[in-house]
Amino acid sequence: MSGIVRAVTVLILVSFALGGCGGGGGGDTPPPPIESALDFDEPSTFVNGMAYVTQVGSVTIRGGLNSNVVPRDLCPGTTFPQNFSTRWRNTANGTSGTESIGFACVVRLGVSGIVSSFQTAAISLELGDNPIVFETFEGNTLIGRDTALVVREAVASALEVQTAEGVYRGSLESSLRVFRGLRYAAAPIGDLRFKPPAAPPAFSGVADATQFGANCFQSSNAAPVGEEDCLFLNIWAHNDNVDRPVLVFLHGGGSNNVGGDMAVTNGASLAGFSDVIVVTLNRRQSVFGGLALEELRQESPQNTTGNYQVRDVIAALAWLQNNAAAVGGDPQRIMLAGESAGAMLVCHILATTEV
Repeated sequence: MSGIVRAVTVLILVSFALGGCGGGGGGDTPPPPIESALDFDEPSTFVNGMAYVTQVGSVTIRGGLNSNVVPRDLCPGTTFPQNFSTRWRNTANGTSGTESIGFACVVRLGVSGIVSSFQTAAISLELGDNPIVFETFEGNTLIGRDTALVVREAVASALEVQTAEGVYRGSLESSLRVFRGLRYAAAPIGDLRFKPPAAPPAFSGVADATQFGANCFQSSNAAPVGEEDCLFLNIWAHNDNVDRPVLVFLHGGGSNNVGGDMAVTNGASLAGFSDVIVVTLNRRQSVFGGLALEELRQESPQNTTGNYQVRDVIAALAWLQNNAAAVGGDPQRIMLAGESAGAMLVCHILATTEV
């Protein structure tokens, strides 16, 4: 993948188990020494009766009272205890929590038994060492203790994308790299008001791309909302090396507080469950996107007026032609789609000679 620094936050986990469903680890027994280290390159690993699912900055842990099958002849009729819990704490940052333990009957290799389990996704990781203690309680009585050392190393960010204008830093959300508020054209203000979109300016440093840009100025229930400086787009891309087609979706609504940040145009689900990169964008609305005056026509080198929002979409497509490869998009496979007013714009763009 060109134009992007790729890396993975490395989570190394050291784990061991003490006590468990049969007792023997109760009281204030100190944790035993660390026995082994594991490199979590894969998205999930199962060790010592616990499954650890690592993410950037957090860890999901599934486990229980050693998750052992305890044979019971009358398992189907067994009444499961209701007063077991696991309490965890991360001594690196002082966070803690309590998780209930569930019990279920299972059959493994023909043997009926009871399996106990808990799950937590609440453990927040600091950079460096994160000593985590798991204590199992029956009521208020400590009956077992497990510990884990999760090491989160600071490595190069996979969330920085090099565009033609500069570097943006986005966010990792589930399996997607998300970049919000990327400027695809200069602010259409001052001398650029009622003009075709101009190229976006270059910038130095690393710009934040975790928040949506302002929606375009328009009317919402007869009240003005939005900003004139609004020509931004948003990208939901996969966190891998695969080149994918790009789907650009144009939101509906000719006005009334609409933009690329609408919940109905959130690209996370479509990108997450499909083999595509999803893009949404803002385009000029209302009078700023479609004012048609003879005076404006006379000022136009193309002898046109009132088509500014159409030209905004064309500018966004041109920006993607230059920059889609940086996020794993195929510049030769960009599809334009829309709903309602957005679908009408697709028809207008199909009829123009500008693309």
